[in-house]
Amino acid sequence: MTADVKLGQTIVVLIIVTTIFLSLATIGLYYAFSGPAKLPQQTVRLILTLVLLFFLYRGSDVARAIAVVLFGAGALLGIVGGVSSLSTNSFAILLILMGGAYAAASIALIASKSVNAFLKAQRTSSRP
Repeated sequence: MTADVKLGQTIVVLIIVTTIFLSLATIGLYYAFSGPAKLPQQTVRLILTLVLLFFLYRGSDVARAIAVVLFGAGALLGIVGGVSSLSTNSFAILLILMGGAYAAASIALIASKSVNAFLKAQRTSSRP
């Protein structure tokens, strides 16, 4: 494995770990403030996220495209929502930080040569 591919793997794993952490934190916050009413919906969302991340790690171009769109939307909503509610919501800074994390993930998936190299290596190594 070349150094570029190894760096790409590290970045993708960091994206995956961060996404799982943010998903679990979101579930915890929903549960803390809304009770168990949205727990089934949040559980399904977590499962779909895990499936997406699995295929992203495997190098799927479709999973990458979906992740870029979803992370981009999460970045936009998090940053805009956080900034617009800074004066009224004590959790607004968390929204901004989440948005920043999703923006960084989206940019890395689009622009990083190392991520491109890793995902290409994953696609070629998983073929029979």
